[in-house]
Order: sequence, then structure tokens, then C-alpha cells
Amino acid sequence: MLTKTRGNDRGNIIAMIIGFFVVAILSGLPNNVAGIFGTHFYTQPSWLPVMEFPWWICFGTIVTFCVAVLFRTAREHHPSVA
Repeated sequence: MLTKTRGNDRGNIIAMIIGFFVVAILSGLPNNVAGIFGTHFYTQPSWLPVMEFPWWICFGTIVTFCVAVLFRTAREHHPSVA
């Protein structure tokens, strides 16, 4: 919709997966899930902020769009009229 020559199905799936993982890491989700089992998944660096819930959708959408734009749309094949 926003671009004519960018984005394809494979790129969109990859972008959604990357967007999910980026938001999961920034929200501290792996440590929250590990905390249920009484363990710690990783140490959050002091320079990496913990993103609060209202920002998850906004940031995930931005990351997903930016990654999806990196993939080119396949050329459409128009058969020649004989």
C-alpha cells in the first residue's frame, strides 16, 4: 500500500518474526517467563531500556515495516500476446 516495489510474502513473515523477537527482548518477556520457573534467562544491559506495554504494538509495527521494506516485490510476468 505504501510502496509499489517493496515487500513480498516471505519478507513479511520474516519481518513479523523479527518484530516479535525485538519487542520480546525489549519488553523483558524472556526473563518474565523464566521468572515463573525461578530462573533468569539473561541479564538486561543497563543501556537497553525495558519497554512498557503501551509501546509494544507501536514499536513492533515500526520494526516489522522497516524490515519488510528491505525485501523487493517479485516482478510480475506478463505473457506476450502472439
